[in-house]
Amino acid sequence: MPSSPVRFEHTAKPSLALDPGERADDAARRVLRALLDVVEANEPGLRAQHDPEFLHDFRVAVRQTRSVLGQLERVFPDPPLGRFREDFRWLGRATGPARDLDVYLLRFSTYQAWLPPEVRGDLEPLRAFLHQQQRAEHARLVALLDGARYRALRADWRAFLTAPLATPTAHGRRPIRAVVSKRIRRLYKKAVRQGRAILADADAPDADEMDAALHALRITCKKLRYLLELFGSLYPPGPLAPLIDALKGLQDVLGEHNDLVVQRARLRAFAREMMQQGMAPADTFLAMGRLEAHIDQARLQTRAAFRRRFRRFARKKTRRRVRALFRAATPPGTAAPSAG
Repeated sequence: MPSSPVRFEHTAKPSLALDPGERADDAARRVLRALLDVVEANEPGLRAQHDPEFLHDFRVAVRQTRSVLGQLERVFPDPPLGRFREDFRWLGRATGPARDLDVYLLRFSTYQAWLPPEVRGDLEPLRAFLHQQQRAEHARLVALLDGARYRALRADWRAFLTAPLATPTAHGRRPIRAVVSKRIRRLYKKAVRQGRAILADADAPDADEMDAALHALRITCKKLRYLLELFGSLYPPGPLAPLIDALKGLQDVLGEHNDLVVQRARLRAFAREMMQQGMAPADTFLAMGRLEAHIDQARLQTRAAFRRRFRRFARKKTRRRVRALFRAATPPGTAAPSAG
């Protein structure tokens, strides 16, 4: 009798109901435990290469973990966190190349459609090369997940998040809403400053500097988005929704621009490797050159879209909403004693 196919459960986002007066260290550890659950839930599907979304959601949970540790760093005693910050940074970087290849293959049909019909087939050797690279990168990724460093990180991180804190910090005893609101206000102000500086230099000739500035803004917006989503239950959903919507619109453009910058750089690296291996005819390299030109054009188009999306994100109405929703006032009640 044939065995039943293995089913992989897809887990994307944790859903938590937080109390505004809850101690910051207790609430943050609940959020971080939920993110660890997401990492572990997506690991089987990632290993089986069942769907690119498993790796994507694995990486998002890792980035969210890093963001919480960075934004709420004073909530926990520092000595044990230094190692965890470094290990999660390592894990994020180590899983990046596999995701980049996934994105390239997911968009391959779009890239072909940018070229005239008579030369689209010339890109097929590139597709074969990408699949070859993807298989090798996935094998490396599985070996990483089987390795001692990753296994120790999972076990030690779970132990830290479940054991009583030996030396709670003064910041960790504060109500979580007061702590998170302060960080959200600062990140929003930083994003507005960065975006305005980009618009002021919009006609600067140095494309690399512009790409770097948009990338820095993208990172700030990610940190802001993670706090809004992970700790969104602390705030009324009605006023929060328009802010998240404006932020998503801006992030879509920034993410698209970053993907194009990365894919353009990778395309050149792919061409060099394929040439060294002698695995493509001259027509393929000509088609790849035309594709790079289209990627450059699309990159310029995303910059124009950025102006529109940023103005909505930074308009006076949104700034007033941020001030009202995340004002410095501490929520009613005091933080409860730690449950350990």
